[in-house]
Amino acid sequence: MNSHFGAPKFLWGNVPAIDIVKVGDNEGETFPGPLNLLFAASGDLRNVIESIANIPAGYTGDINVHINDHEITIVARNVIILLIFLTVDDSSIAAEHALHVFYSAFLTKACYDVLQTKVKPLVQDVWSKIQSRPLNAVLGKTWEFGGCKIRVVLTKGAWRALLSLLDLPSNITKKASQTARDAVVSAPTRVDYVDRHLMKQTPPQRVSIKKFRQDGILLPFGASRSDFTIPNPTFFQKPGEWPMMDNSDPRAGWCRKQIQAGYPRPATNDIYGMLHYHITTTFAQFHAKLRANPVSFVFTKVEADTLGHHVGDMKFARIETANIADNFYLGLPMTATVFGRLLQSPTENPHATLIMSFMNAAKEMLYASGMDDHPLIVERNMKLAAQYLPPAPQPGPVEVFRILSACDLVWDFEACFNAFLDHFRLDELSTNAGVEIKEQHTVVEPWPLRFECTAPTPEKKKEFCELLASHHTGVERYVEWQVKRDVVAEDQRMRFPLFALTALIPAVLADYMIISRCNCAGIAPAQSCETCAYWYSYFGSHQVPHQDGCHSSLAVPFMQTLCIDYS
Repeated sequence: MNSHFGAPKFLWGNVPAIDIVKVGDNEGETFPGPLNLLFAASGDLRNVIESIANIPAGYTGDINVHINDHEITIVARNVIILLIFLTVDDSSIAAEHALHVFYSAFLTKACYDVLQTKVKPLVQDVWSKIQSRPLNAVLGKTWEFGGCKIRVVLTKGAWRALLSLLDLPSNITKKASQTARDAVVSAPTRVDYVDRHLMKQTPPQRVSIKKFRQDGILLPFGASRSDFTIPNPTFFQKPGEWPMMDNSDPRAGWCRKQIQAGYPRPATNDIYGMLHYHITTTFAQFHAKLRANPVSFVFTKVEADTLGHHVGDMKFARIETANIADNFYLGLPMTATVFGRLLQSPTENPHATLIMSFMNAAKEMLYASGMDDHPLIVERNMKLAAQYLPPAPQPGPVEVFRILSACDLVWDFEACFNAFLDHFRLDELSTNAGVEIKEQHTVVEPWPLRFECTAPTPEKKKEFCELLASHHTGVERYVEWQVKRDVVAEDQRMRFPLFALTALIPAVLADYMIISRCNCAGIAPAQSCETCAYWYSYFGSHQVPHQDGCHSSLAVPFMQTLCIDYS
């Protein structure tokens, strides 16, 4: 069954937020700074918020945060939410408003007024000054709030999109918005999919999930929804359109164990009430940190593999790349090469870390091996999974499906992921990219969601059922990298981008600055395509990353390399 239905936008993260700094476990609280952080494909702001909220009070140095995503709706929402934190002085009010703009389909008048009276005038002022500029002109604006700065660098068209998300179109009503959302979230064709998801939940959780799917407002179960009457303009911009898939869920973006551990109230079956408490508490900590530490933010909307041309000479203590190293996106060689050269060297900061996550790699290798449906292995995994599940009221198809859906949790994907890494000949890749895998992770666990198959005690059964009921599979894998300690000269890490740029500019110099990648759509033999010939010589014939698409989708307009600032 297809697990996706609705618009393919990812406005909410689907893996738990991580603190990418962990300064206490790395540089130490007395580190003088600065801490330069790069979120190369940020998605929503949860990793930014989690990282800064958890920086200990003992660290008093500067914090420089560069946040990038290629999707304008994501970038615009991130800017809007951060401006709420910076313009609303009361931490609890700011946290509540930010949460609802982040996650709720409908807002209160007070929340909408914050968008209209505090955030919109800032963006409107920029828009009024750039009317005469070309649509693709890159325009920068810096705002200062006490010790914090926020700089936004967007094309004129993207500034217009940012401004539009602060106003609800006049032809969009609450009833029409609810109908548009219901058409996706409560589609009749998706009843079976929803039932299969609910089957994995406890009865109280099913009630909470159904309520959130019905009203789309992130509140404790018993809280009144009567004041939430205004459609969230960051979601509703086109009549009849809900911009996300029906399986999008705020719970997917936060750590289940942290939510449970920090909840002080007795209603522990109110899963969205627990989430509301956890997020507002984290958001309030983030709000306080912005007023205690000087933090400078930069927002850009560019393709991740071009970021080296948008950060100046800055090198970073942490780079988080989400899962763009998965094969479907940039891939491992490109990600290591592009971001390895932006990472601080061991002599500058021995704790500097490049963090990659892989959502698909282990399973892809399993499917490629053909072992996923081997009868003997399926039978073994079903028996193993059944040990951790509560007994079914009666045997039947539902019980078989429940056990089959739990089988992924008992797979040992370590060998699959190691095979994935071996495919890229790590020694060669490491030499060419100038980075190497860290022997010991110091920021995030390699398998933070993996279930360890030990004796089926009541505690292990509870953990297993909670993971099964979540939106996670346990195959989410993180890899931490550092600059190779034998890399001495910077030109070693610059070799790929400079060579690719030199090879490609002549063909399209009039209109575009090409950064990298292949435009032959994988059809031409490697040696007959100029870019692939380079990759062929660089990685060898076993790893020539042909990419679909043409110059227009893989290039940055030359105008975008210039930025005009507005005061």
